[in-house]
Amino acid sequence: MENPEPFHACEYKQNLELLRQVYLFAKLPMEALKVLAFLCSKETYRAGDFLFRQGEEDDQALLLLSGTARLVREYNGTEQSLRDYGAHDFIGAMSLFGKRNRLYSLIAATDTTCLVLEREKFFKALAQFPAVFPLIVQAITDRIHALEEKLLARQEDHGDHQDIVGISLI
Repeated sequence: MENPEPFHACEYKQNLELLRQVYLFAKLPMEALKVLAFLCSKETYRAGDFLFRQGEEDDQALLLLSGTARLVREYNGTEQSLRDYGAHDFIGAMSLFGKRNRLYSLIAATDTTCLVLEREKFFKALAQFPAVFPLIVQAITDRIHALEEKLLARQEDHGDHQDIVGISLI
């Protein structure tokens, strides 16, 4: 990973527009979004770099801006590729809410740029705008429900459970 780039005013506006498109933040009032946009950082990874590693503390959410990242899980000494993420995919919302360790690794398959929001900064923003908490809980609830419906439909159609992986990465 390259060092985070210094913050610029035009990045702030870009961050704000990007966050408005993420399901978790889309219904938040503009004042709260502005704080979150200011607290985000942009990070760039070269192909082959780890965005995060399995077993590490899970303390930030990522919005992929460009490039492709591959989700992998090491199991019994073997690395299994599970899926790819691309531009506009938001990964790690649950990491914003509490401490846990990563169940997967995410590796840049190509040069990749992400918008990063750390849990600590997210909580600082929530402390300033406690009224947004129910909106965030509703967004998470809606997302989990939609994923569950998708899994149930797939299970009914195919009778398999293979797509259950990654649900903690919503």
